[in-house]
Amino acid sequence: MEELERRTFTMKGLVLLALFATGCAAAARRRSPEDQAPPDPDDPAQPLEPVLLTQRTTLRFQVDADSELAEDARIAARSWSQATGRTITATPDGDIPILLVDALSESCDTAHHPQARGCAHVATEGAWIEVLSSLHPDYRYGTVLHEMGHHLRGDPGHVERVDAVMNANRQLTVYLLTPEDIAFVCGGSGFSCASAS
Repeated sequence: MEELERRTFTMKGLVLLALFATGCAAAARRRSPEDQAPPDPDDPAQPLEPVLLTQRTTLRFQVDADSELAEDARIAARSWSQATGRTITATPDGDIPILLVDALSESCDTAHHPQARGCAHVATEGAWIEVLSSLHPDYRYGTVLHEMGHHLRGDPGHVERVDAVMNANRQLTVYLLTPEDIAFVCGGSGFSCASAS
């Protein structure tokens, strides 16, 4: 029982640390009052920021109840939901399919990431996630968590921190969202984190 309490305390501490770091990163991104004026759409020197038009506050991933990825997807969605303060789900009636595949699609960038375990197809229409069926079950949760991060951010980028979930070359079996993961996802154009609002 003492071990369980210690783990619970540690997890709560890590989540609070991550949320604090995200809040700090959000504060650093805030603009001065002079920069608050909306951009002029007719001025080519002032490009429009697509963030204003495309950010979402919920994401609904779709995974069949009998899929080998169902439990991993639900836990990953819950982890991102807690970290971002937004509603992220993985249910049979979601919008972004999570598929177990024998080989990643040709459109996945496996030339630059030959050890890719999954792939996020990030688009406003036709978005989905692929996870290799040959992947050992110990790596499935982390792969789903990583690929969901791409959808939350809205692009295929990565962080440099080697123990981060959003690192391209991670070799982890323990997956905890780091402050860098959360700041990275909340700093993208695809998703509006409550802690970064």
